[in-house]
Amino acid sequence: MIRIKRGKLVFNLVIGGIIFFILIATLPGFPSLLNTFFSGLSYRLPALEKNGDKKKLEREKVRQKVENPSIRNRSSQSFVEPSVKKRIVSPVVIFSGTIRRNDTLYDFLKKRQISPQKIYLISKSLKPFFNPRDCRPGDKVEIQKKENGLIVLRYFPQGFHYYIVEEIRPGVFTVRKKEVLRKKVVVGARGEIKSSLYDAMRKEGVNDELILKFSDIFSWEIDFLTDPRKGDFFQIIWERYVDTEGKILAEGKILAAQYINQGKKYTAIFYRDPQGHKGYFTPEGKSLQKSFLRSPLSYRRISSYFSYC
Repeated sequence: MIRIKRGKLVFNLVIGGIIFFILIATLPGFPSLLNTFFSGLSYRLPALEKNGDKKKLEREKVRQKVENPSIRNRSSQSFVEPSVKKRIVSPVVIFSGTIRRNDTLYDFLKKRQISPQKIYLISKSLKPFFNPRDCRPGDKVEIQKKENGLIVLRYFPQGFHYYIVEEIRPGVFTVRKKEVLRKKVVVGARGEIKSSLYDAMRKEGVNDELILKFSDIFSWEIDFLTDPRKGDFFQIIWERYVDTEGKILAEGKILAAQYINQGKKYTAIFYRDPQGHKGYFTPEGKSLQKSFLRSPLSYRRISSYFSYC
């Protein structure tokens, strides 16, 4: 009985709702009211703008950006800053080369189209640090010529330092002395005498200064003007300083040397004691420096260095 009454109640409510809706629909202005209702559900922003509710308007904008990706993308695009055009700077023109035999710094720069006036100012600025007249063949020079005509010169003499000559404004130069990054390595050479000690050592890549140091070490034992014979042997171990690219900067001291003259072996080893005394000694600990030289002549004064065998 109770279920039947509940069913009739629901049926009566449904029928009553339908009749109410039909009566409302006959009223004038209902269609426009219905359109406003549904448009407000789908997109309430125009209604809020019309009512002037600013706070609700801002919240609605945020909600729509979160829920609608297309609106969010359009909004972000509107805040993109215009691209800034960067000024393209022309690269500096770099000249690099080495001082040749019989060349001067003036000759080198003039060939690179540096004006005589600037060459004079560069030389004048550099002179308190390094005399341009002391340029030697093999010294490296780098030039940077900027688009505004100002010059930056780097001069690398043979050694552990280099110089930067920079034109800070037309005709005004500053000079800085820099230390070359370097490391010390140990190298060696050996060879057989066929014509002279000088030729044999040069053939193995030993420079003139090391050859003269080698002869000085054994000057109390051997007369290199008369004693060398074909078939003699030499060995030498020394320190060398190179830059980060492996280029030779300078040769250091000789650590050990040996010369075999007609079967007789002469050996020298560099040693420094705790007190700072240094010199060359035999493997038995005897100093090679004696009272009398084997030859009284200085080999450094002989232009041909050593006689032929």
